[in-house]
Amino acid sequence: MRAGWLWGVGRVLGWALLVLSGLGSAAPAQGPPIVVMSFNVLCQVCDLGTADPWRQRLGYMADILARHRPQLVGFQELAPGNVAQLQKLLPNHAAVWRHVDPDSTIFYDTRRFTLLDSGSYWLSQWPDSSPFPSWDFSGPRVVVFAVLHDRETERQLVFVNSHIDANDANQLPSLQLILSRLAPYAGLPVVFSCDCNSGPGEEPYEWLLNHSATLVPGLVLTDAQFAGVPQRFISNDPALVTACLLQYDDCAARDIDHIFLKGFAVHDFITDLWLYGDPPQWPSDHRPVVAAVSYAGP
Repeated sequence: MRAGWLWGVGRVLGWALLVLSGLGSAAPAQGPPIVVMSFNVLCQVCDLGTADPWRQRLGYMADILARHRPQLVGFQELAPGNVAQLQKLLPNHAAVWRHVDPDSTIFYDTRRFTLLDSGSYWLSQWPDSSPFPSWDFSGPRVVVFAVLHDRETERQLVFVNSHIDANDANQLPSLQLILSRLAPYAGLPVVFSCDCNSGPGEEPYEWLLNHSATLVPGLVLTDAQFAGVPQRFISNDPALVTACLLQYDDCAARDIDHIFLKGFAVHDFITDLWLYGDPPQWPSDHRPVVAAVSYAGP
């Protein structure tokens, strides 16, 4: 699947670009670029009527991870046994996850990063003790975070990952809780990967980008997708890339999968549209999003 032409298309002005290499080719502003991925993998028992079997999809994930070589990965919709399976695909990474519910799991590359601190909490009104009660409960949701030392630059950063509930009533208070828990780390660069179940033009997303500093002074996040570099699509099907420019919502799953940043410059942003199987189809009901970033400022 990986052989052949790699196609990329930017959203701005409908231009097209032939992609011959992976992320990270741009010269970073501060240190080597960090490749970050957010990927809701579609849980093992979800959508059994249409999705390929989980073990087959693990092979697709191996291909995606090999193509992008992310150093920080935020996965959503994992089950306990899946963490060990993905660990085999990422042998140079370590995982941070809540063992009773790994829905949201972080992997970080131990060749570059050292873990300084980590933790997890529930997206609920009792975040440190119980997933109940949430604001409008439809299932337990968890946040995981890691404070990392970057040995390439001697800097620290905080990496957060979550899967926000689809119920509207849960989305804004969930994001407000996550932001409030970032207050002790407001002086550090932040990477926040998320299936937020909300996107541009929707209240929770707009609040996060435009009003977060009212809750935590100095904590202003940007969306890597709209950080000044043209978004690119890549696929093993060039016709699909062209079609996605016309039917963008179908390809990008409504822009609900995000990589939010504080203190980073973005060099590249990719939505991966690779197809797998026979007949060809998506590996998940979400598309992996990937950003190449480096530290902004001294």
